[in-house]
Amino acid sequence: MDNNKTNLEIEHKFLVKMPDTNALVSRYHPVVHIIEQVYLTAETGERRIRSRIAPYGDSDYMYKFWYTEKFPADETGFKRIENERELHYREYNELLKEADPDLKKICKTRYNFYIEGQLYELDVFAFDAEFAILEVELESEDSHFAWPELLTKISDVTEDSRYKNHNIAKTLAFPPLEKN
Repeated sequence: MDNNKTNLEIEHKFLVKMPDTNALVSRYHPVVHIIEQVYLTAETGERRIRSRIAPYGDSDYMYKFWYTEKFPADETGFKRIENERELHYREYNELLKEADPDLKKICKTRYNFYIEGQLYELDVFAFDAEFAILEVELESEDSHFAWPELLTKISDVTEDSRYKNHNIAKTLAFPPLEKN
């Protein structure tokens, strides 16, 4: 499969209170993805594979498999270089043999929705019923976006590496909230 793509990823990331997902679906009509993510051993950067059940093509849900590499593009973690390609099931299973033994598999449900043409990705993790992560992918660092009315922001965690999926995979838990 030759579905390679390289992107410069610019995103804001927020810890949010777990929303009422039924209200979210009713209001924003998201596309729902069921994702399992496994981190692979890596000399530098980050390597992972994903299986994803999502609507493809004419809205039929099906499995697809992906390989991704990410490398920092700046010191903040705000920008990263991302290389991604689709995998065949057999290749996915071969890569599973390279799973990092120190990291656990992440299982999450992703809700992709748009407000004013802007993509929002809400990740609801199987390990936590109190919080979720909202990512907003931006065109540029100074892009503005509307806050989704149904979501309650706890904290901007864009520059907090403890909230990167790679670090969350160490314990399958969000870090404790810091007291003010």
